Amino acid sequence: MEAIPRTKEVDEMKTLVKEIPLVFVTLNGPIFETDSQGWQLLDPASGYVMCSNYFDLAGLAMDEKTIMFNGAAVQNGGVPNMTGAAGDKMYVWDIITTIPVDFAKASNYGNLVNFPPGFLGSTLNFEHVTYQRLQVFTLDVDAAAKQPMRTYTEQSGSLSATASDRLYSYRIIAPDPGAPLQITSFGFGAARHVLDVKTEDEPTYQYLMRLKRSYDLQQQPDRD
Repeated sequence: MEAIPRTKEVDEMKTLVKEIPLVFVTLNGPIFETDSQGWQLLDPASGYVMCSNYFDLAGLAMDEKTIMFNGAAVQNGGVPNMTGAAGDKMYVWDIITTIPVDFAKASNYGNLVNFPPGFLGSTLNFEHVTYQRLQVFTLDVDAAAKQPMRTYTEQSGSLSATASDRLYSYRIIAPDPGAPLQITSFGFGAARHVLDVKTEDEPTYQYLMRLKRSYDLQQQPDRD
């Protein structure tokens, strides 16, 4: 009996959410410290902190489904606070990738400002980065004691369809590397990464090629 070929069939829409807890970091002597649950200090001297997690797509992968993205967003809760001098800046990156990235390596988190993930200079390519958003918060003269203002934001990413069984979620927060010790404390409220997706049954050949592409991307070295 001949095998029945897979047909292209669109399934229901889904919303995937990854929660990120709040974080508070203080300067204690020459190093920054935090006891915020779910966060790790990448560099105590500079104050880089990271929360990492992943979206588990294994159930969809077992059903041989392809994930198609309709959109991605970051939702922020609470009001950021920061103690420093007027002109001090904080960087906040929200990054979702198709491969795990070892941001604990200094060469990775140290290059985020000049070589954003997925752009020239980064070894993560366009397809690796499903979504990336950078926000910059700055203390002005009026609010130098506490309240930073958001002065810049941009986002990028491929939103490329994937057959991978995981997507990796990162939030990295860092003082301005130009003068990190002017900042003595900072805090950011809880946030979440939200993906609006649909699952699709693709024709067999197309699905197998997508699986191969997902595998190839996983094998590429992480030197971002």
